[in-house]
Amino acid sequence: LRGLQFEQFNGSLINDSRILILSNCILNSIKANCSSLINGNNNSIIEKSKFFNTSGQIYLASNSIISQNLFLKHNGSCNSQFINGSSSKLKITNNLFIDLTGTDLSSTGNDSTFILNNTFYKSATNASSFIRFDSYSNTKNLVYNNIFNRTIGNDFIFNAVFNGDSSTTILDISYNFLTTALTSNSTYSRYKTKSRNNFIGLSP
Repeated sequence: LRGLQFEQFNGSLINDSRILILSNCILNSIKANCSSLINGNNNSIIEKSKFFNTSGQIYLASNSIISQNLFLKHNGSCNSQFINGSSSKLKITNNLFIDLTGTDLSSTGNDSTFILNNTFYKSATNASSFIRFDSYSNTKNLVYNNIFNRTIGNDFIFNAVFNGDSSTTILDISYNFLTTALTSNSTYSRYKTKSRNNFIGLSP
């Protein structure tokens, strides 16, 4: 699907067992609510698209890419997260997440998840976290070169135990602009961490 515009639609937009490529599209006021907004198979791609005032969640299966998109004012309150990162080797790069209600992304996969070069922003009245980590044995979460900007609330949620021992789950959150220090969250220490060189409390 390339260069299409979807307007004022209620229900799931795409729910397909095939590989999905969504490129240079605009989605405006698509209200999936508690259903999946987009559900794609392995090796799917969502790129260079704009999402305005949508709801529901996005799930792409293993080895998929979400890159160079704008996500603005999404309402994820029913599913609690916008992007369901439970697949393996999901790459989320160079996106803008602007004032989404609910968690922008949950990372629950049993393999590596790559979150690179994104900008995450919440308004002064939005206390929802940007990313929720749910520990899974041997998972590697690589979070590099992102900007996290907010006034209230925490950047991350670190669930202590989910489908495995938190101490075997690797968190590498490095070279980011963060609102608060990672160690300010008491459950962060229950993960195996390799985080370093973050800028705390600075807005670029």
